[in-house]
Amino acid sequence: MNKETDALETVDKSYYNRFALKCTSIIIAGAVLAGIFLYFSLLREPGSSYAENYGIIAALRGDLLNKSAYLYIAALFFIIIGITIISLLYSHKVAGPLYRLDVYAGKVSSGDLTETVKLREKDAIYPLADDLNGLVSMCSEVIDSLETEAKEVSGISSAAAARPDEAGERETVEKISRRVYNMNRILSRIKL
Repeated sequence: MNKETDALETVDKSYYNRFALKCTSIIIAGAVLAGIFLYFSLLREPGSSYAENYGIIAALRGDLLNKSAYLYIAALFFIIIGITIISLLYSHKVAGPLYRLDVYAGKVSSGDLTETVKLREKDAIYPLADDLNGLVSMCSEVIDSLETEAKEVSGISSAAAARPDEAGERETVEKISRRVYNMNRILSRIKL
């Protein structure tokens, strides 16, 4: 397990914050650019008389409505495209690794403990993959140790069958007892 974190976090909390920050900055950038465009597109020199200024204001009213509508639609389009792209990139950091973890878990459940799952450090669930690799490694070590002890017990039993005397039986029982003790010690690493 990852000892650096107190609580189990599948997805790092900063992942959500970075996603929200990027979406917010796209919206703010879109609003600022829309405001700048609107300002410069409606900028007019003042007239020399009140009647000219009134005419400019009347023309600006119609221009303002039309340009605002076009600008709103264009800004909305770019904001939706930007947020969609960011969402796809961020979901790629979750969905792809989840798929790889699913394939890995299938292999482990079928008994294949030889592989490890490999994720990029920037993937959202990298700590979970690291913990799973540690778990499978520990289980593999326990199984290897138990197999070694079982082979020893089998060898001791075969040797005892070749020597049917009573002194050999006592020695055999002691050796098997030590091996069983070792097996129990190995199994104590796993809590059920």
